[in-house]
Amino acid sequence: MNKTSDFNNPNYPINRVIRIPELLIILGISRATLWRWRKSNDIPKALCMGSRVIGWPSSVIESWIESK
Repeated sequence: MNKTSDFNNPNYPINRVIRIPELLIILGISRATLWRWRKSNDIPKALCMGSRVIGWPSSVIESWIESK
C-alpha cells in the first residue's frame, strides 16, 4: 500500500508524528538510505522525542515530498 496517498485524505491528522518504520514505507527507501540522507541533510531534521526515539511531523514530510 502506498502511504503517500494518505496525505490526500481529509481525515489525516496534520500534526501526526511519523516514525522511522512508517517513513521508510512512505518513501520506499531502506534504513541505510535514510541515514545517508540524514547525514547529508537531504531530508528535513527529525524531532527528538526521547533518548532513542525520533520522528517527523507529517506536515513537514508532506511538504518535503511535494517539493521534490
